[in-house]
Amino acid sequence: MSSTTPAPPVAPAAPIAPVTTVAPERAGKHGFRGDIQGLRAFAVVAVILDHLLGWPAGGFVGVDVFFVISGYLITSLLLREHERTGSISFKGFYRNRLRRIAPAATLVLLSTILAARFLFNADRLSSTALDALASFFFVANWRYASVGTDYFQATGPESPLQHFWSLAVEEQFYFIWPWLMLLVFFLVKKRRSRGSIQARTVLTAIMILLIATTFAWGAWETQFRPTVAYFSTITRTWELGVGALLAVSGAMLTGPSARFRAWLGWLGFAGLIASLIVISEASAFPVPWAALPVLATASIIIAGSGDHGPRIWPLVNPVSRYIGDISYSLYLWHFPVIIFFQTLVGGGFIQNMMCLAVFGTLSVYSFHLLEDPIRRSKFLLRKPRLVRAGSRRRRKRRNTEVSVFTLRYRLTALSFAGLVIVALVAGAVHQQTPVTANVPRFVPQAGDQDDPLADQPELASLQNEVASALRATDWPDLDPTLDEVIAGLQTPKEILPCGFITSVESECIFGNAQGPRTIVAVGSSISMTYIETLRTALGDSGWRVIPYGMFGCPFADYSILPESDQGTREGCGQRPDEAVEAINRLQPDLVFISGILTASNAASEVAKVSSPATKFVVLPGPPSDKNVAECYTPISHPADCISEVPDQYADADRGLAKRIGATFIDPQMWYCVGGQCPAFVGSFPVKLDAAHITAAYARRIAPVLREFLVQREVIDAPAA
Repeated sequence: MSSTTPAPPVAPAAPIAPVTTVAPERAGKHGFRGDIQGLRAFAVVAVILDHLLGWPAGGFVGVDVFFVISGYLITSLLLREHERTGSISFKGFYRNRLRRIAPAATLVLLSTILAARFLFNADRLSSTALDALASFFFVANWRYASVGTDYFQATGPESPLQHFWSLAVEEQFYFIWPWLMLLVFFLVKKRRSRGSIQARTVLTAIMILLIATTFAWGAWETQFRPTVAYFSTITRTWELGVGALLAVSGAMLTGPSARFRAWLGWLGFAGLIASLIVISEASAFPVPWAALPVLATASIIIAGSGDHGPRIWPLVNPVSRYIGDISYSLYLWHFPVIIFFQTLVGGGFIQNMMCLAVFGTLSVYSFHLLEDPIRRSKFLLRKPRLVRAGSRRRRKRRNTEVSVFTLRYRLTALSFAGLVIVALVAGAVHQQTPVTANVPRFVPQAGDQDDPLADQPELASLQNEVASALRATDWPDLDPTLDEVIAGLQTPKEILPCGFITSVESECIFGNAQGPRTIVAVGSSISMTYIETLRTALGDSGWRVIPYGMFGCPFADYSILPESDQGTREGCGQRPDEAVEAINRLQPDLVFISGILTASNAASEVAKVSSPATKFVVLPGPPSDKNVAECYTPISHPADCISEVPDQYADADRGLAKRIGATFIDPQMWYCVGGQCPAFVGSFPVKLDAAHITAAYARRIAPVLREFLVQREVIDAPAA
């Protein structure tokens, strides 16, 4: 979504980031937690499948698994440090966080910007650079929330760095939580054994209160501000808090019997599987549905906290352990590679497998050559020589084990090289072999004897231009350029404010302000983009055009919208009712409706109109398929941006026209020939994203609209 495009209210959503504590962890005296490594593997695989294949439906719940793990491990680390030293070293804590997070993340950020320089258009490159800056400073979640990014339903191009949002959530949480822990320890000034117990008790009470408070806040925000809810640190705190609560509970987790913990562990694993199936983009997320994967993850952590924990074999095996080891690198690399790969070679099974090979290779090398060596090095350590002998011996033994695995997996990674080369070659071949659309080789000229458009010369001329554009193999010189319209406004700047303000009659009258005939345009942003067409077509012939549309707000009776559309209802307020009130007051000659939800709720709103002489015209937007902000790049060809007319195109609009007895305009022939629609016609860009026409093209189709209205006797010929 362009940063300059007004963003509609949106529903829940978003990408997932892994826990940033990526080293294999130890759980006190119980040693290595293979189940936690398995949880990491489960989470990152679910996320990758969701992003790569769009399956399973609930793959995005991996973020919740990671949050619980992170809260548990980091809090356990801080507690052990305090019990060992009597304090918490914040410099040491944040140095360790940087050592584990920054190297791989910085490499991915720089690589992404470099790739975007060659693969993205100017506006998307600029947006990606801003995303990288926000990600580097751990504020990416608030950037995406502020621009209204919707992981499931966004109309703009996806950021290749959108997955950094949850890394920001974690780090923001850890800017506060260690200080709160230290404050509690400081206030409990008693004997060390009792003080530790009392401190844990206080921390438990604080965390329970924090979990309850942020969960309740999350429930409200999910209902009324779903996009902010998905990205908000406050709304996500309860998930990290559940993990922290498990850590401060301490010995209580090891109390249950081995048999009970075995049942609990498998029950938790079943809960994780269920969350992938029953949760989808339509679920209220993160509250309450994130509770399912959160509680399932907590159950597995509890089950494995004591001696002889259950062996949940899907989680505790060599493959899961290795995937868990490299989960951070896997997560960092997979999403930008998927976005860039789709830009280069598109989708499909073979392309997806190549994409998997590419980010798999990058992740393996990133882990073994950068992430793990730096994590194990003395980089950023203040006193590297102050290491106990026992720790040195354990490290030496573990390094010996790791060296064997490292060599094996480095050699394994080389086997991916062939597929990587194939992927790159395929991308190069794709870009060097432009194709043209399969369009009719002959479009009748106006005036031909057998021309079905003989009485519509403006439309016939436009159809010839559309057909010519479909055969283009190179981008022509366009005015304005595609880069300019993608980065520009959705409407001319004098029209743009009219899609936001409440009362428009004094500020927003276009065409002939004193004209005797009136058009009122209602609907969503589609309606606002057609204002330029209407004022160009009719504004010089005695018509005044008054927009009563609103960006992101379809024309509908919001009182009968389902609860799932609550965000739209809240964001749009009373705009449709205000439009109806204006129609009843102004008694316009024509009302143009563009941008609705369904035929039924739009017809319900039209039923409130009491202006007997007003005629209604239903005008859909262009077919929405390819997003020019994504498909147009420095290495693309015109064929890469050819859209196809969806099967259900304009069905709701056609149904509305039938219900209310309105004139229906099917604008397919304004944009397409043979069901195929180019990104430019003549010297004009057609759309600036997937659904909105440019101001230049809005003016180009104005004579065609006027011609249609005259022929259908919607307006008088002299007025044309």
